[in-house]
Amino acid sequence: MEEEGNLSSGGKRRRTEKEPCPPPPPLHLPLDPNDITSFDRAAFPQILAAAISTRNPSARSLVKRSLRSLAKTPPLLFPRSFLSLLPLLLASKHPSVARLSLEVIGAAALCSFESNARIASDEATVKGLVATVPECPFLSMDNKSSDRSLRAYKDNKLPTSLLDAAVILIDTSAEESLNNISEEPVENVFPLLKKLFQKMQRSAVPIVRSTKYDIASVIFKITMNRALSPNWAASDVRLSIFGTESEFMNFIMDYWEESPCLIQNTLNNTENEATIFSSLIHCFDPATTETILYSVLQHLVACPPITSDELDIFLFLNEARGVLGSPIVYGQDIRVLKTQKLSSGVDQGDAGKEMHFFNDNTASKLTDVADIPMCKEAFQDGYTLAIRGMEFRFDKIAAVADGLAILFGQPSVGANIYLTPPGSQATHLPRLYEPVATVSSLKNDESGDIQYILNSGDVLYIPRGFVHEARTVSNENESRHDTSSGFSLHLTLGIEVEPPFEWEGFAHIALHCWNEKQKQSTPTITDLRLRNQRAMFLMLLHMEIRLIATDNPAFRKACMVAAFSLSSDTLLWKHKETFDYIIENINANTKFMEAFEWSKLVVKERKDDSLQWMKWLRHLPQEGDGKEKMDFNNLLKVFEDFFLFYTDHITEATADFFNFKTEFCRDVIFEDACTCFKTLLEKYRKTRRQYMNGMLSLHST
Repeated sequence: MEEEGNLSSGGKRRRTEKEPCPPPPPLHLPLDPNDITSFDRAAFPQILAAAISTRNPSARSLVKRSLRSLAKTPPLLFPRSFLSLLPLLLASKHPSVARLSLEVIGAAALCSFESNARIASDEATVKGLVATVPECPFLSMDNKSSDRSLRAYKDNKLPTSLLDAAVILIDTSAEESLNNISEEPVENVFPLLKKLFQKMQRSAVPIVRSTKYDIASVIFKITMNRALSPNWAASDVRLSIFGTESEFMNFIMDYWEESPCLIQNTLNNTENEATIFSSLIHCFDPATTETILYSVLQHLVACPPITSDELDIFLFLNEARGVLGSPIVYGQDIRVLKTQKLSSGVDQGDAGKEMHFFNDNTASKLTDVADIPMCKEAFQDGYTLAIRGMEFRFDKIAAVADGLAILFGQPSVGANIYLTPPGSQATHLPRLYEPVATVSSLKNDESGDIQYILNSGDVLYIPRGFVHEARTVSNENESRHDTSSGFSLHLTLGIEVEPPFEWEGFAHIALHCWNEKQKQSTPTITDLRLRNQRAMFLMLLHMEIRLIATDNPAFRKACMVAAFSLSSDTLLWKHKETFDYIIENINANTKFMEAFEWSKLVVKERKDDSLQWMKWLRHLPQEGDGKEKMDFNNLLKVFEDFFLFYTDHITEATADFFNFKTEFCRDVIFEDACTCFKTLLEKYRKTRRQYMNGMLSLHST
């Protein structure tokens, strides 16, 4: 409260004589940000002088009257001079000045997109806005007082204005501005936003204009670039799962993408009690199935899918607007299913089909606590609960997944969890390709299958493409209907080898690097025909690599040139040997007419979708001006231009393409491709970590 006078000895209020306050300066701000003469010469000096002297009641009154005028009729665009005052006004020790400043920001942000963008792009203003949040007394929102605090929120104009303005500005800020916000205000404001978001998940909070989706977006953005905590290094993950470095090397050489491998007693791999998998156990309460369900399912939110080759997290956030922070979605985040045997008489062996507990009507969206009883009912009826994206929901799982991705040189590792009742079976997975070598050292049962019994702490590695199924084994003394014992809770960690990071992808990167080096070593091609020819030959060779990879499993193996384990000379030699094999296959099996006819069909039928697999190449750096750069978003145009020149000159085109391919296979440099490969990998990792960090913040308690 501001004192307007003082009290006499008799206790009666007596007005004091005050100098008359000058009228507020004219605040008709110009639409043109360059036309700042009237404001800078008249209003700005007075407001600046008054803002510096807010201890003086007259100066403070002038500032408040000016701010009220601006809040009532906000300009379409603030000049930079006024923006420079906002951090000072927001930091005022007088709540009324800070509140009016927030009202001006909120009104201006809602007045026009241009004004909103200008305020959001001003680093000092955003910092000042976020820094004011911890100063508010209502932020002491512990579990006991959160409801009371939120009720008090309604009567306090300062927090309400502050929160809505902060949400608008942060939600429209560029990544550079968000990165410039210091860690301390983010750490202070995050608990408030999280509490408010959790309350909005249960019921509407009419005291703020922002929706739960707005709050979720802000939480995501201010935390997406934070360092992961806890953070397990790749060496820690290697030691906890595989043991010593030599044992890991043996795994890579003998089992990786070749055959299954059972690794037992990982809990004993280190003397430290705080091992990786020991910490994972504490993510859940394993006392009973009901406690497990509550520890896993409480506070889950949907994890909207992000396109695999999307490297701009803000494009994802724009697409997820109005969805981020929603309840989990059946089929996307969770499945409740079991395997039903096919009818006898059908020659399917042990094959079965999936049965889902929820139908389309009840499974469209699930809330957290309300549906736990239904999930418990399904579990007691023999259904398995499968939850995907656990690396986005539990920080300890995220730390293991991130360390494992670094260990194997991949962008990310997915984590799913399965809670299976006694005597139940999971579904079969399709074979992606035949294993390179047969498994002769493992014992098979009479049906030819390999069987493993997994105990607590065991890790079973299954290469991509191996058909497998899981079944819980009950003790003879346990009843199948007693789901409190004999159940299985297991975590799967999927090393997601994506197209750019297979050996086929490495071959595409090698071709790109070679072509870029060719452009640098030769003068700029001014002849349109020659430029189109080079571009078309490049695309045709990319196509041929794709076609060759279809019939050669080696191209689809994971490329580990960026793996943490690459320090081994043996592995480096193995990678170089694989690369030479890939290039030899390209040189021997490339067929011009095959790629030519395929691309001709694409152009004729306008099959742009058939070129989608090539779109990730747009993330590779390109030299030269716009005319020399390949437009991977309009590849049909490249092929159309080529056919205009070469439809009647196939023989000439065949010879020229053969020379182009031969030069590539002869001159390509492995080390150049490795450098480009690692740069691309880091771009993918950055986006995946931003997504993971943002989703973890929405799930944290």
